[in-house]
Amino acid sequence: MTGSGRKPGTANCDTCATDTSCIGDVEQSFSGCTCVFWRGHGVLLKGASGSGKSDLALRIIHEGGKLVADDVVPLFARDGRLIAAHSRSPGLIELRGQGIFQLPWHPEAEITIVVHLLEADRQERLPEPCIAAMLGIEVPCHVIDGRAPSAVARLAALLDHPRVA
Repeated sequence: MTGSGRKPGTANCDTCATDTSCIGDVEQSFSGCTCVFWRGHGVLLKGASGSGKSDLALRIIHEGGKLVADDVVPLFARDGRLIAAHSRSPGLIELRGQGIFQLPWHPEAEITIVVHLLEADRQERLPEPCIAAMLGIEVPCHVIDGRAPSAVARLAALLDHPRVA
């Protein structure tokens, strides 16, 4: 770890630094994000409108995950951990073109990974590991193509297996 508590070789997430799709402050709601609880992890999905956050969340829920919040994600710091809570409408998610649905939900989750949704042709091939600093708490950050058929499997790999290079 470095003096900031960060592992050597990690950098601040440039996407987090420039992405305004998920904005907010301590103990406030972050808009333009979706959070799911899956495999014991809180996964915060970030991306522009129409980037596939709700679509990826739906696929994760189909694989056993639960929705924490869609579109407006209340985040707060608790004992050095970043926590997402359900919104005023727990379990509700907008499925573009179909309507609003009630899905299995979880009341809150510790955010252990931030995932930016970005088309594959706009991503680096082998990016340096990065850290998202949200509400003063550092969380590993990754970029994936949320619309790719392998998006859920890629997320599972990020959660379950260590990166070796």
